[in-house]
Amino acid sequence: MVADKRKYFLRWPERAYTIRSDTLLARCANSRCMVSGVYDWIVRSLARNRQSQGAARFTYTITIGTDPKVEPKTGKSSANAGFAARQPHWLQQTRR
Repeated sequence: MVADKRKYFLRWPERAYTIRSDTLLARCANSRCMVSGVYDWIVRSLARNRQSQGAARFTYTITIGTDPKVEPKTGKSSANAGFAARQPHWLQQTRR
């Protein structure tokens, strides 16, 4: 898994993420909170002259207490789907 993540970051060295604030939801009970929402993402590689963008759902469970922990995330991404966030300044400068 670490090798896959490293490969992704090398392939897409520039990344921007924006959470859609109107999709955020947090529910807490018994020292645990579930947080979910949707974020827009965009990645770019100047060296390869490529970019990709899309939206993804996320869910985190956070255990609160003396030893807080974030449990593994779940998510589903969709390239080029519903991209409505503000674009990062580096994209606005070079987009063709």
